[in-house]
Formats: sequence, structure tokens, C-alpha cells
Amino acid sequence: LRHVELGANMNNSKIAGDAVATTVSQMHIYTAMDRLGIGQYLSRIALMIDGSTGKALDESKGYWMDDELWQPMRKLVEDTLVVDDWFELTLVQNILLDGLMYTLIYDKMDAWFESQGAEDVSMLTEFMRDWYKESLRWTNAMIKAVSGESEANRELLQQWIDNWEPQAYNALKPLAEASVGIDALDEARAELSTRLKKFGLQSRGVSA
Repeated sequence: LRHVELGANMNNSKIAGDAVATTVSQMHIYTAMDRLGIGQYLSRIALMIDGSTGKALDESKGYWMDDELWQPMRKLVEDTLVVDDWFELTLVQNILLDGLMYTLIYDKMDAWFESQGAEDVSMLTEFMRDWYKESLRWTNAMIKAVSGESEANRELLQQWIDNWEPQAYNALKPLAEASVGIDALDEARAELSTRLKKFGLQSRGVSA
């Protein structure tokens, strides 16, 4: 996950440089720094678990580079790094991928860990849950403004959603199947769909 956060840091930094309004740039550069911090936070958790040997970080890099479960997510992150349109990129990163991933990992999977007797995980990841809830304020305001401006905007947003949302879902699918179960990912997808509907948009994987 720390590698996913690094990708989010790079994407939001790019958006901050390309965006046409100061307030938009500020939101994204703050988010970029937050994502760098979350990546470091995850690294600190790994170091705490392995006694600060660094072994866990090396193992996690190996999983990211070679483990079959992580390759769809790795491909998605790498694909987002070359998206040219800054608003398409913020939609993919901050609405679609985060909307599925944060709900699955830090909500559904957290409850699953607790059911397995790993309540301490919830304490270690509390910041991520709080941060994501706070981020919804500006991401919702942004997508509401853009989708409400014109039908042409909504049509373009829907095209991007149709392209990227299934990719985000499929990137998380192996991770869900290996842990909390596919139903949890489907629940996260339904929650994202409900959110998108508020802006006149539709998740391709959820019936209207």
C-alpha cells in the first residue's frame, strides 16, 4: 500500500502543477503531501512490526514487484502516472481508486481484521480513516461543481468513469478475494455508486 500512496503523491503533485486555479492547486498539493505522509506512516508500521530491521519493507517491495496479487494494482498505478488530463487524473485517483480502496482496506478489511482478533490494526490505521473522511469534503465539492456546470461535463466524466472504475475494481479484486472477500469489495463499489449518483453519474458495475 505504501507504493500506492507514492503513486497518489506523484499524481496529486502533477495535478497541482497542471491545474488552472490556485485553490485547486492548493487542494492537490496538500493532498500530495498527505499521501506521502500516509506512505511513510505505513512504512513506520512495517518497521515497528519487524523491529526496525527493514526486512518488512524489503518484503513489501518484493510483493509489489513480483506477487501476482499485486500486479493488477501495480499496473493501474503505473497507468495513472501517464494520464495527461489533470481532471481525468483527479477523478481516477481521488474519486474512483480512493473511493474503492480506502473503503475496502480501512473500513471493510479493518472490520475483518478485528473479527480475526487483530484489533490493534484498527488503532494503527485510524489516521487513514479520519483523513479519508476529511478528504471527501473537497473531492465531493469539486466533482459537484464540475458535473453541475454542463451536460457536456457530465458526459465526459461518465466516459472516464466507464473506463477507469472497472479497472480500479479489478485491481482490488485479487486483494479482496485473498482476504475479506469479494462481497466487501462489492459493498465498497455500491457505496461509491451512491456517491456518484448524487452528481448525476453512474458506476458501470452497479445497476441503476
